[in-house]
Amino acid sequence: MLSSLKPIFLREFNSKRTIETYNYSVDSFLLFVQTKQVTTIEGLTISLLKEWRNQLTISYASRTKVIAVKSFLKWLYTNDYTQKNLGKCIKMVPKPDPLVDRICGKTDIDTLFRIAETTHKETALMLKILFWTGIRLSACCTILTKHITMGESISIKVLSKGNCWRTVHICKVKADTVRDQIQSIHTKYLFAGRYRNTPISRSAGHRRIKKIANKAELHHVTAHVYRHCFATFSLAAGAPLTAVRDAMNHKSISTTSLYLHSVEKDVSTYI
Repeated sequence: MLSSLKPIFLREFNSKRTIETYNYSVDSFLLFVQTKQVTTIEGLTISLLKEWRNQLTISYASRTKVIAVKSFLKWLYTNDYTQKNLGKCIKMVPKPDPLVDRICGKTDIDTLFRIAETTHKETALMLKILFWTGIRLSACCTILTKHITMGESISIKVLSKGNCWRTVHICKVKADTVRDQIQSIHTKYLFAGRYRNTPISRSAGHRRIKKIANKAELHHVTAHVYRHCFATFSLAAGAPLTAVRDAMNHKSISTTSLYLHSVEKDVSTYI
């Protein structure tokens, strides 16, 4: 059974993030082939693999899925489960459109917030924090309630890329709209997982965000789009480039400068 080989394959990796990502990606592949009544290695055909590849959307998430599945299929070959590396027949998904085409306008953001508020308030809070602070989903999922400081504004200590701690802020006007909700949360993590003292996983957070995006028929929206929007909206509102760089924890200001093109396209879209 293909599904029984997945846990053995995942033992090849040490990174928790890689294991989580590959587990999710290979799972989605196995679910697809199961809908075709294929559960064994022998049932994997080139035409089936191409069919799976062709139904993927053009996105970075799809590119990650292809990388994971190709790795899984290569592992099957190198460990003598198959006589051919079937992963070679799977073409990589093209890179998505340029950044400027993946930014949401103010109307879209308002729609996403409204749908989230009426369907799942905890997800609405997650979306607002992502959009208002520009932090990555992994940092958002692991916010400890003890690291939230309430004042006129709200300060949140987050664990950023590279395992470094930094503090992000939510201004008073926005803070006042979520203050009561945050103060009502008494779990260890702001976004608790299945158990009260564990954080929500990144993949679970991603699924929540995609569910809201799909309801809004904004299928391109992922957690990282909110980070892009934070940068674009901040620059459109007149924030200095260096301030946005620091808020996003970019090492190089040239990375932050990419968002200037979005602003130049149509400032009125973001303010």
